[in-house]
Amino acid sequence: MIAEEGIPYTDYGGNTDWVDEMTRSPISQNHNLSFTGGNKTTNYTAAVNYRNWQGIFLRSNQERFNIRADMNHSMYDDKLRANFQIINRVFTSDQGGADGYAYRQAIIRNPTDRVRTEDGGWQERDGYFYENPISRIYEADSESKTKEMRVNGSLTYSPVDNLDLKMMVSNVQNSNLTGYATSFEHTNTRLNNQNGTASRSTSAYNENLMELTANYNHTVGDHYFTVLGGYSWQDATYEDFFASNWDFPTDLYKWNNLGAGGALQAGQAGMGSSKNRWQLAGFFGRATYNFKDKYLFMASMRREGSSRFGINNQWGTFPAASVGWKISNEPFLRDLKNVGEIKLRFGYGVTGTIANSPYLSQISYDFNRANGAYIGGEWVQGFIPARNFNPDLKWEKKQEINFGVDYSFFNDRVSGSIDLYRRDINDLLYNFPVPVPPYLTGSMTINAGVLQNDGLEILLNLAPIRKPGFSWNTNITYSTNRNKLVSLSNDQFEATNDFFTAGYTGEPIQDYTHRVEVGGPIGRFFLWKTVGVTPDGEWLIENTEGEAIPISTASQEDRQFYGNGIPLHILGFNNSFQIRSFDVQFNFRGAFGHEILNFQRMFYENPYNPAYNMLETAYDPVYGERLNSDLALVSHYIEKGDYFKLDNFTVGYTFPKVAFLRNARVYASGLNLFTITNYKGIDPEGVSITGFDPGNDERDKYPTTRTYTLGLNLTF
Repeated sequence: MIAEEGIPYTDYGGNTDWVDEMTRSPISQNHNLSFTGGNKTTNYTAAVNYRNWQGIFLRSNQERFNIRADMNHSMYDDKLRANFQIINRVFTSDQGGADGYAYRQAIIRNPTDRVRTEDGGWQERDGYFYENPISRIYEADSESKTKEMRVNGSLTYSPVDNLDLKMMVSNVQNSNLTGYATSFEHTNTRLNNQNGTASRSTSAYNENLMELTANYNHTVGDHYFTVLGGYSWQDATYEDFFASNWDFPTDLYKWNNLGAGGALQAGQAGMGSSKNRWQLAGFFGRATYNFKDKYLFMASMRREGSSRFGINNQWGTFPAASVGWKISNEPFLRDLKNVGEIKLRFGYGVTGTIANSPYLSQISYDFNRANGAYIGGEWVQGFIPARNFNPDLKWEKKQEINFGVDYSFFNDRVSGSIDLYRRDINDLLYNFPVPVPPYLTGSMTINAGVLQNDGLEILLNLAPIRKPGFSWNTNITYSTNRNKLVSLSNDQFEATNDFFTAGYTGEPIQDYTHRVEVGGPIGRFFLWKTVGVTPDGEWLIENTEGEAIPISTASQEDRQFYGNGIPLHILGFNNSFQIRSFDVQFNFRGAFGHEILNFQRMFYENPYNPAYNMLETAYDPVYGERLNSDLALVSHYIEKGDYFKLDNFTVGYTFPKVAFLRNARVYASGLNLFTITNYKGIDPEGVSITGFDPGNDERDKYPTTRTYTLGLNLTF
């Protein structure tokens, strides 16, 4: 058909399913072993977990080994209690060049081409970002090993009744060692003349925490109250190192002899290191009051200081308060049949969000030979400003008001909660563009903006059947949220525009995908709206006057909002059955009322580059015409993202007890079993719905998988 249509594709005589060539049906293992023991003063638990995962891509393998131990001990008539916990994790990854970019190459590769040439070499072709995905997988090696140790302990002393004095300390240490190398046969050699590449990186993270608290509770008649006060200190240090080289005499070294590469002698090798540290201190208090288990009050206050903020605003104050009324305990409802509990709640609180990295408030300079100059006959290395000074950088504050109802009826056969909330994020932390001068660089992290959220959350628990040998419990969750950007300015900073852009298509379109505008919601796509195709195959788009014009004559002002990547409705539906010795569980979840920008269609459903493989629909009529237009960010590739999927189905059987075996259960489960959706991409759930650019289904990805598990649990 392609030849009959006169499409300029080259038939190389092969028949290759490139995605099938780079994927497999992986088999993974997961083993757990746990121990418990102790007496009335000392008890312990210990657990060992080993996981060996094969990825769906060739040469993608991971192993994880976890050890966890907990011990509790009480002494002096239970006045002094100690807890100690240690967790050790070792995570290793050993794989080739199997990544999202290789997946993209498998999608676009000509299916009539072959994996290897007649003489056994890799079959490569010239083309724009066009590489053999199988050669990328096998001609690269990657190894990573991460070690994590978590140690925490606490001492609780009760000098008198109802008073607990507690000290808790913890330490987290994390280290990573990574190596990456490509061989002489890798496409880097052919395309970039890098005769073998190698890199090595290492990082280390150390975090300490100490918390001191005093907690007192007391009852006087119908009055019950608690008072808690405390202090916490946290500090963390992160450091890393990276080095790379290429042009090696042999590719057998991999990353184990970086100095042998010729790029180092030529001054072209890359190397870098960094270190940062931050501290967080806090004072906090909380008081609660309960009268006759009918009227409930809570008030708290936190005063926290972080080194990540400017010297003028390192400390923030965060109050919270709530009231509750158990109507079901009032005389007019207490004896009402089939009413278990009805509680009304109202709360107000402020929490703080910390800056995402240290030193954002401090000026910084980049030292670079390229920024130097000849002085006195010698080249002097120069430096340029890299970050502006902002001593007023402060906490982002989240202010929330919520109203809720907790309920249970018919002996807890019907129970759940309903929550309404308004959440305002003030002093939004964002990297805004600023003018140069007076600032040294063109962007700056500041507090400017207000983001508003209104939401509803519903939980419904049902127990329709409770009989000997047969029970059914079901659970339904629902949530919805509306958001709006209220402002992008503050008392000191006035934004040049009332919007900012987010998201990126990648080459060759190279455009942003979203616009966040004051007065509008987060997550809206901003692009040209298509209304037709010209007889010559060019997109017709709707301009600002509502007229249909060729896309070649359109301007940026003709772009418009079209769809939103954040779901309007989130739904969960979970069920569990107990049928004598059998148990059955299945869980559904879904998202509705949102759109997805299908990058695969945007790039491959258009005969823009005949060297690339295309979707079967690439030459289908669009608006009754054959498309013959450059790649473009247009509304035609926006799709409904609604989905409803069976996320988990598990069937288990518990064997009758025997003398030495307390419990034995065998089970089978499946994950991600099926999805009901009209979306044409791989998996709508795999598309990110967070950040300022939700709904972008990008080309480079690791596909979601369907998993089947057989398991056996034994308790001795």
